[in-house]
Amino acid sequence: MPPIKRHFVFCNGAVNCEGVTENDQDKIYHLDIYDLSDESLIKVKLPNFVQSVYHLPDRILDLLEIAAYVFSADRLISRGAKDALEYHSWSRYLNFTVKVRDFEFWQAEDTKQKLSKALEFTSGDFKYSFSFQPNHSTPPTSLFDREDFSISREEEDVDIILFSGGLDSLSGIIEKLETTDNKICLVSHRSGQPSTAKTQDKIFLALQRDYPNRLNHYKFHCSLRKSRAIEESQRTRAFLYTSIAYALSHAFSADKMYVFENGITTFNFPKRQDMINARASRTTHPKTLALISQLFSDIKASKFSIKTPYLWKTKSDIFELIKKFGQEKLISSAVSCSQAIGDKDATHCGGCSQCVDRKLSAYASHLDEFDDLGIYSFDFINQSFEDEYIKTMVIDYIRQAINFSELNIDFFYTKYLNELTDIVDFMPGQPEEELIEKAWSICSRHGQQIIEAIKRINYIHNDPAKSNTPNSLLDILSKKDYLEQPLKDELDRHLESQLDNERDKPTSPLAKLEKLSAPKPQLTMQTIKIFLASSSELEDDRKEFEIFISRKNKAYIQQGIFLEVVLWEDFLDAMSSTRLQDEYNKAIAECDVFVSLFYSKVGKYTKEEFIKAFGAFQSDGKPLVYTYFKKLVTEVTRADRKKLESLFDFQDELSELGHFQTEYANIEDLKYKFGEQINKFLPKLTGD
Repeated sequence: MPPIKRHFVFCNGAVNCEGVTENDQDKIYHLDIYDLSDESLIKVKLPNFVQSVYHLPDRILDLLEIAAYVFSADRLISRGAKDALEYHSWSRYLNFTVKVRDFEFWQAEDTKQKLSKALEFTSGDFKYSFSFQPNHSTPPTSLFDREDFSISREEEDVDIILFSGGLDSLSGIIEKLETTDNKICLVSHRSGQPSTAKTQDKIFLALQRDYPNRLNHYKFHCSLRKSRAIEESQRTRAFLYTSIAYALSHAFSADKMYVFENGITTFNFPKRQDMINARASRTTHPKTLALISQLFSDIKASKFSIKTPYLWKTKSDIFELIKKFGQEKLISSAVSCSQAIGDKDATHCGGCSQCVDRKLSAYASHLDEFDDLGIYSFDFINQSFEDEYIKTMVIDYIRQAINFSELNIDFFYTKYLNELTDIVDFMPGQPEEELIEKAWSICSRHGQQIIEAIKRINYIHNDPAKSNTPNSLLDILSKKDYLEQPLKDELDRHLESQLDNERDKPTSPLAKLEKLSAPKPQLTMQTIKIFLASSSELEDDRKEFEIFISRKNKAYIQQGIFLEVVLWEDFLDAMSSTRLQDEYNKAIAECDVFVSLFYSKVGKYTKEEFIKAFGAFQSDGKPLVYTYFKKLVTEVTRADRKKLESLFDFQDELSELGHFQTEYANIEDLKYKFGEQINKFLPKLTGD
């Protein structure tokens, strides 16, 4: 591997004391916010921002300058080609020398380590190193730029919120405005791209109109001069953005800020093995924000928090929240893409990961009519992929979502162990098992939502009278080869790996001899399929039931038994020329156990599923059928009788059939009762 090139960045007129010279491996840059000449590489309007808050102390001014220099250097220095897979191709060595005002604080080894650690993780770069020089000073920005002046604050709570102009931050702002009486201060970074500024201003004016006297908007301008950025991955933008918000928090004497970003984007689990290092964005990852908040707490000399209220929400959930508060009209105004260049009408390129996530999530939440209003320059659903990189990225996104919907919590834990460690270690105060379960749950829900999106895309766009555009998403979906990744295969690979580990353990010569003469273990796994049917009103119980079965599998896998829960979400209507319910019925017949949950109503299809299962049991003795009725919370009156008619009629039918039905009080009661049944039927089904 060739050596990683070093980039030396001298800021605020810092002196090259070590005599670094440029050569094949070393590159030198000089950046100065206050250099207004034509040779200056960057444009940062720090004085304008300070004027908007009257005064900021030296240490925070230093922070803003450092963040601006880091972000500017990040954009000036290339990582390499996007198809380069090697670590060194996407990883950089950046060395900053900065003149500062509060030299004693910044030069402290602990401060430098925290700064480097935060930037190395969020950027994925090889190394960030810092050295500082004293005696930096700048004149006051106005007559009010003094310690005895501050923003006039009434006795009311103020929420500092990062505002990019995207859907997640828009939803968070709307939710705060709808559910609190707090004053909202929005913080935006202006990178010199006119469309971004236009988007932010348009949304702010719309919100100001709907929520008068509730919002203020603070903008920090930081951009390159003369030419476009060489590197637009912008992995260090989070540091700049949060630094601006932290400065505003200080001005308002606040001890926290809010970052609204959905959990799927935040965690950004790798979609393929070569998605390593800087490829996997970590801008709002819990580790990134924890490391940055530690630095901010040191600057403040007291605890400072970065809140992430949408950590356990998906992008589809975000769409639903905007709908909940009746602000669908703002969806098309929000911009999630930073790469839409060249099309005067489109605000989104249509081919980046943000666009793919947004578009599919809009379909999943049935809000595509508010999103797909000519804002995409490329329609990956109907148009042919000309860029193989974009095609691969879209396929990887959908494949991962489907895998998420199939993985139980144990396999999820095994597959993403390294990524989960970074999450758990930087979210103290919450039990590890609870965090892992939450991460699995949001990924599983995201997978189910994207499958729903695929169903709707097929339903809306797939015209049986016309052939699909070759190499379009519709064409790819019609083949479906890449969707076939059975969970059983993953299980077998997992068991094979466990056996390999056992074989590799050091043993004595005698033990080795005994091992060689012993019969080789057989990788056999008996799968017991459990079909779970319920109405939408018991969605939470259904999810808890699946978690319960996943935990049971920890013990059963060791015995060569795997309990597979089959849910109605597991089927795509594109997979059959007959109606989707026929696919359900076919799956029911192939299952070993059928479980149905009921509460206040019995839907047509849930009843049909039961009849199919019960009929198969009577003729073939399979599947075993269990019905559970959740106890109604209140006593039933005559007025309720009509509303509950379908439930009572179905219970009467069960009695006539001589089928035993079980009542449960809550999810724990259901787990206990079905757990007892597992102990009874498992020996019979496995032949033990």
